[in-house]
Amino acid sequence: MFIDNSHYLENQPEDIKFLAVSNVRTKILLSLYDGPKKLAYLRDKTGIASSTIIHGLGQLENKKWIVRRGDNSYITSKGKIILLNLIKIMQKLETIKKQQIFWKNHNLNGIPLKLQKNIHMLSESYLVEVKLDNLEEPFTKYLELLSNAKNICAVLPVCFSRHTDAIQRILVNGGFVKLILDKDILKQFIEQFNSSDVLKFVKVGSLEIWVVPDNLEVACVVSENFASLGLFFENGVYDTSCLLMGHNISALDWGNSLFQHYKNLGEKMDKTAIKQMESRIKI
Repeated sequence: MFIDNSHYLENQPEDIKFLAVSNVRTKILLSLYDGPKKLAYLRDKTGIASSTIIHGLGQLENKKWIVRRGDNSYITSKGKIILLNLIKIMQKLETIKKQQIFWKNHNLNGIPLKLQKNIHMLSESYLVEVKLDNLEEPFTKYLELLSNAKNICAVLPVCFSRHTDAIQRILVNGGFVKLILDKDILKQFIEQFNSSDVLKFVKVGSLEIWVVPDNLEVACVVSENFASLGLFFENGVYDTSCLLMGHNISALDWGNSLFQHYKNLGEKMDKTAIKQMESRIKI
């Protein structure tokens, strides 16, 4: 569904320009975020002349984004809300800039709009790319992290045998695995994993599988200590040369939200459904 947001530009052009064209006003708001400040502090903190700061304070006060009481300037509730959203925009732009090779070269259709808007949650993540002396660097790093995981939630649009082996080790060692697959990848997974083992782990509850109706366009694995993200090129080929990796809580939360999105779209596979898939594979 197309959402027309052009009315925002029509209704709030002055506020947008007010924020966008002045580093002075932005620096003042950032300086006031954690509490009231005097003019001398703002001058020393920002490196801006007192006369320029006073002018900026007056403009911000007219917007009711700050108030001045005596020698101190305070950010208002309205000003703080605007500043927090401004910080989010700056974080998103900084995230895209740091990881521009990853974001500009791939198809983002597999990432829901809500999570695209929260891309700043991946600001501390880093790229793992192929090297001339190790063309499998991303997959090697990924398997290394996977081998140390106790539990994982994964959205898998591709299924490699070494990948399946790593998942099996987690289950054999008493861990828990939750998978989102499409029908073709489920078939590959059962063929590689051994259908009787799949049934065994599903029966005891350590393996849960959901199948989505359409082909997946994103790869994401989240454990207790890492989140990885892989994407497709615009031509539909999965990019094995580059992965985005994160270890902080923000990245893990983002990855879990992506998993939950696809879980809500999928149908959970029970033993009967897996047996039916097994019989079709044998035929």
